[in-house]
Amino acid sequence: MNYVNNTYQYGPTKVRTIVDLDDPKEFYICASDLEKISPIYTVHSYLERDDTKALMEAIPKSGCKNQPVDGGRLIKTVAEGANRGTWFCRALAIDFCRWISPKLFVWCESVCNRIASTSATTDKKSCYSTTEVIKFLEGDWNVKTLLSDLEEKGVIKFSQANSRDKKWTMCDRSKLRFIKEKTFTIKDTNFTKQYNVWTEEGKNYLINLYNK
Repeated sequence: MNYVNNTYQYGPTKVRTIVDLDDPKEFYICASDLEKISPIYTVHSYLERDDTKALMEAIPKSGCKNQPVDGGRLIKTVAEGANRGTWFCRALAIDFCRWISPKLFVWCESVCNRIASTSATTDKKSCYSTTEVIKFLEGDWNVKTLLSDLEEKGVIKFSQANSRDKKWTMCDRSKLRFIKEKTFTIKDTNFTKQYNVWTEEGKNYLINLYNK
């Protein structure tokens, strides 16, 4: 997982977002923040609506590449820390805003479109995110465990070991061709982040390393 947090301003209210650069389905907006805009429209009341329940059944079946396919990932609840609150997936967040007010709905859809359109794009024919590479590998991997295992094997090294957003590269400089640096930028903000994807050769290297 390669999560990026950001905050958008709606009037006096700050609304937090989280997106995974490696997986567009992992896109959440903090419903607890949206609730503050008009407190009479609560998250609890929204989730009790029949229309909401029907939408929650429909989202995983939609086949949309940017929506969760697992009903258990439509809503996330974080009990503590900087991400504390109730988080809705993109479709639920937009519908929640529509229920609160037309103006908020238009704003939320604009934010979602901005993030989606400015997410770093990779050439699918030659570059693969770590999440995509995992699909080719044997074993039950996620991004964090795979990168940790590659570090233990001496394949990659982290250049910012004490940072929350670790940046990694290849230990063997002759293998730098296995990766390519991409930049994630959100328009109309000063936010940018560099991260690495795997080239076709790098993907094949990992397949040979793990599928023996």
